[in-house]
Amino acid sequence: MPAEMTRRNFLGVAAGAAATALTACAGSGQEPAPEVEDPADLVLKNAAVYTIDDDWTVASAVAVKGDVIMAVGSDEDMDAFVGPDTEVMDLNGKMVTPGFMNGHDHIEAKPADSLSMSDYDIDLDVYMKAIHEYVDANPDLPYYSVDWMDLRAWPNSTPDNRRLNEEFPDTPIFGCDASGHGKIVNQTLLDLAGIDENTPVPSGGTVYHYEDGTLNGYFSDAGSMFDNLPELPAPSDEERIAAYLEFEQEANSFGITGFHDGGSDESKFKLLHDYGETGDMHLRVSLPLWADETVDDPGAYVVEILDKNQDLNSDFVRINSTKAIIDGVPEGKSAYMLEPYAPTAGVDPDYRSEPYWKNQNDLNDFVKVVNEAGYSVLIHTMGDGGAHMDTEAFEYSYNANGKTWATSRNTIIHATIMDPDDIVRCGKMGIFNGTQAVWFYVDPQFGALELQMFGEERFSREYNMRTRLDAGMFMTSGADYPITPDYRPLNGIQCGVTQGSPYPGETGDPAFVRNADEGVTVEEMLKCYTIWCARQMGMEDICGTIEVGKKADFAVLDQDLTKIDPTKISETKVVYTIFGGKVVYEG
Repeated sequence: MPAEMTRRNFLGVAAGAAATALTACAGSGQEPAPEVEDPADLVLKNAAVYTIDDDWTVASAVAVKGDVIMAVGSDEDMDAFVGPDTEVMDLNGKMVTPGFMNGHDHIEAKPADSLSMSDYDIDLDVYMKAIHEYVDANPDLPYYSVDWMDLRAWPNSTPDNRRLNEEFPDTPIFGCDASGHGKIVNQTLLDLAGIDENTPVPSGGTVYHYEDGTLNGYFSDAGSMFDNLPELPAPSDEERIAAYLEFEQEANSFGITGFHDGGSDESKFKLLHDYGETGDMHLRVSLPLWADETVDDPGAYVVEILDKNQDLNSDFVRINSTKAIIDGVPEGKSAYMLEPYAPTAGVDPDYRSEPYWKNQNDLNDFVKVVNEAGYSVLIHTMGDGGAHMDTEAFEYSYNANGKTWATSRNTIIHATIMDPDDIVRCGKMGIFNGTQAVWFYVDPQFGALELQMFGEERFSREYNMRTRLDAGMFMTSGADYPITPDYRPLNGIQCGVTQGSPYPGETGDPAFVRNADEGVTVEEMLKCYTIWCARQMGMEDICGTIEVGKKADFAVLDQDLTKIDPTKISETKVVYTIFGGKVVYEG
């Protein structure tokens, strides 16, 4: 139930003159209101304003001055802030939430010279035809980069390079699967890269072979083996910003006003900081630095780079975390597991994969050093073995450093499956789970591959968000875009609540529901996409709730998500997206 509102405990004002005006209006009600000396620039009224504050307060109106919220309360309360130039938007009962914030998406321009298979049918014959056409149209490239190859195009979802070798005997083909973790290459590319059966495999990587021991062309989480390939033309800064702007405009159309990036380097720090300085930026971003576990002192390395970039922090960009990788992905059979993969995975009976970090003590020290310097650690993790290593490291740092800003924002990214004991341990520390709600349902692509690799029992325990929240973990959500192209928060909210598909023809069908008992509430999913994400990003001081003094970032929806059939949430329309008090999208 909404908390009872009073002027004393909820209505905020940004100017003393406005407060005086409000007091005068609140008297006998017969004296004319004095002139508003410091009026709002924008007032939203006649709405259901879900503030997402600690009391779950629901107001009906909000006033904005510049890019800051100056008052929240009733329609009548806002009269004190309406001047002759104030824009008043009567929302006719529509829902207003803080701007949505996605917890994990990758935003970067791709090289111009690459082929994406995302728009092609999942069929090996179709793939080969498209690659032939691409090679014919680009005859002078040193090799041919092909992205978004779906593993299901190969028999038993297990790729090898026989077709590539047959059809491209003299043309080097460098394929990448839909997750970005798997590389599918032909023999000519292997020769170009100087890779054979004796080439060392990087930590956490898996290389696959034919029965005779020769390489079959599929590499999972072993991309560094191809670092010596000739570089394809890199996108310019102008192209990178153009790609970011395209994403920003689409994200705004989904009600998104902020996101946690999936991994950044120093060039992106500077690029987006400078864009923010223009005043045209319409998303708030947190940029975690890619960690490098191969250097002598990974923690000190990360801290040095983060320290020297702190002057780039702003209301648009936060640089306060690092992103490490503990393992790969289930479909690549590179997720690190506590118990062996299922027999249907087609691997040795005792195969569990390997972690990137070979030594638990090294991971412990890394997290401790980074947290001690005041920065949080995010770790890409898919298997329960990897999640156990994360838990050990987070607990080590928590015990050494205490509960600090940094230790309380450490995050397990993805966490497809976790051991129940590790969930309890992470809950006691308040660890964040940067998950992808649009993965919760039994989707035809990755869901089928996870079932094949893990088996039915572990498949049913994946993404058990009800259990994790009840244990005390915090949840944020994105889509790992572009791995999953659909990063709309409304679809994620529906998936989290129903544990089923948000798509027409699948919505409400039990065949697409993974585990209905693990569904969470609409209110929890709203927190996941607002205040919890703001906290994970270290931006809760300026956004994530609708409260006085915070930035005026709002999503206006055509229906109240808390009052409709959850299977209809994905049908909700974004009417406006407001960023810093300005309408940046109108539906």
